[in-house]
Amino acid sequence: MRFNGMVSKPRVDFPIDWFPIEQLQTYCMSRQHLEVSSKASDLLKVVDDLCGLHATSTLTPYLSLLSRMKKFDPKMLDSELGENGRLVRIRGIRGTLFVLPRSKVALVLNALGRPREPTRRWYSLRRMRRQEFFELRSLVLDALKKRSLSIQEIKRAVPTSKIRTISFRASRSVVRSASNVTWVVNWLVTTGTVLSQKVGTLQDALKVKRPASDIESLPNRYILSTEVLGMIPSIPQSEAQRDLVSLVFGKLFGSNPRTRFLVDGVALVNREDCSFPVYRLGTNLG
Repeated sequence: MRFNGMVSKPRVDFPIDWFPIEQLQTYCMSRQHLEVSSKASDLLKVVDDLCGLHATSTLTPYLSLLSRMKKFDPKMLDSELGENGRLVRIRGIRGTLFVLPRSKVALVLNALGRPREPTRRWYSLRRMRRQEFFELRSLVLDALKKRSLSIQEIKRAVPTSKIRTISFRASRSVVRSASNVTWVVNWLVTTGTVLSQKVGTLQDALKVKRPASDIESLPNRYILSTEVLGMIPSIPQSEAQRDLVSLVFGKLFGSNPRTRFLVDGVALVNREDCSFPVYRLGTNLG
């Protein structure tokens, strides 16, 4: 596994047949609240135990909770993402959207790093100059002060003369095209400066007898993270990474800091050494 650009090959010094694979699978399913006996009643506990819910598809967190809770009503998640505000939708690892407990947001954002500006490659792909980026960034942040806006409303707050369409080839078969304003907003969301929120909920889609999948087409609204979360404390990135890895191991694989597990071909080494926590078994066993 690559971690910070390096490959870990920790030594395996225990027999691979210590644990029957069926026992390990049952254990991991239980930790994931997927065993019948492990299904939960508390939505917040499930989200916390899983260290967040995958949410790039808007329906995914609803399905995740439905499969893990004794009784689940979509209103429960809508409420926590809305008026209760104990859950937040942010971009996490690989820029993927996750639903996270509010208390874990600072740890995740600091672990991923909070750069002030994009990389050279980001600028190069979009053929955007630093001056253009910072000018648009300032205009977007000013527009979002004290209010949430859709991308179209943000564009209306930016002088028309400064808006242009940018297209680039993300891969051999994928060409991405969007306005320079949209690219800047996406970058601000990725770094946690701005939060992306759906206009409406699953309940709104169901009220008008639209398919639940129609929630995917509901527009996003954007709001400054400070308006929702307040000032996000700064944590050294290396410290945040270590704490996040330790947290995930503790939640998913047990609380004993020196416990080792062999799970479906994956070796988890000492949690105290979180620099290189995981690697695939196979040829490395020799």
